[in-house]
Amino acid sequence: MKFTIENGNNICSIGMSNIGSYIRFNYPLTVVWHDCRGSVGKYFCVLPYNEEYRNTVREKIHENLNQDFTNNIQGLCKILKPLFPIFKNGN
Repeated sequence: MKFTIENGNNICSIGMSNIGSYIRFNYPLTVVWHDCRGSVGKYFCVLPYNEEYRNTVREKIHENLNQDFTNNIQGLCKILKPLFPIFKNGN
C-alpha cells in the first residue's frame, strides 16, 4: 500500500540499509501534544539527542508496528497517519 504525505515537515526519514531499517532524525525534535482530558492543556517536550535515546524510540516504534497488517490496511493507516507530518512530502 502506498501512502501520500501532503503535510510533511521533514523532521525524520525512514529507510533500509544493508544492516536493516533505520529512522534518521533530520533536526532536533520537540514534541507538543494535547493532554486529552477535556481541557486546552498541552504537553511540551524537548527530546534529548543521544544514541541511546534514539535507539529506544526506534525500538518502541518497531515493537508496536512489527505486526502483519496484510488483512488490516485500515488499521495500519490509522496507526501511521499521526506520524505522517514528521516525514517529508511524497509517496
